[in-house]
Amino acid sequence: SGQALTLTNNQLQVTKHHKMAFTISPNKGTNQLGWYFPLSTVQKFGRERRLPKKWLCFAYQVLQEENRVIVYTYASMKQAEEWLDEKTTAVAFHELDMQELFNDESRSRFSMPKVTEFPAGLLAGKDGRYWAAERHRNQMGMELTSQDFATLINWMKQHDPQPTP
Repeated sequence: SGQALTLTNNQLQVTKHHKMAFTISPNKGTNQLGWYFPLSTVQKFGRERRLPKKWLCFAYQVLQEENRVIVYTYASMKQAEEWLDEKTTAVAFHELDMQELFNDESRSRFSMPKVTEFPAGLLAGKDGRYWAAERHRNQMGMELTSQDFATLINWMKQHDPQPTP
């Protein structure tokens, strides 16, 4: 994808095509959002087709002013249990019901939603901010290994202990 994340002592640096795109300084406050969904509830494409249906997709967004970073990973149930344990997790992950997206009445039951087509009702509903973030994940999200994903969310917790919801 030509994108890279680098964690320094106090900044998250985002590089695109070998050029510094922007930095996020957690000590200046961020808006963070975490969500997940079971892969069994979505039609999978590409590499996702090789993953077990029991796995989950975890996503995490960090927003500071106009700068947005969205990362995601795929995790086994064992890893998911650790991340969903409220006592040990660095992020409160919210479950998205992907059936809400795939059962939209305006689309044929045989067609997949396009990346940019999320029903207005979902975006305006109670989980609207999560659906908007999921739409951005589809467009610009960076896939990380589960280990790198955990490193990032733990680093953010250490550097921004009071994120804005």
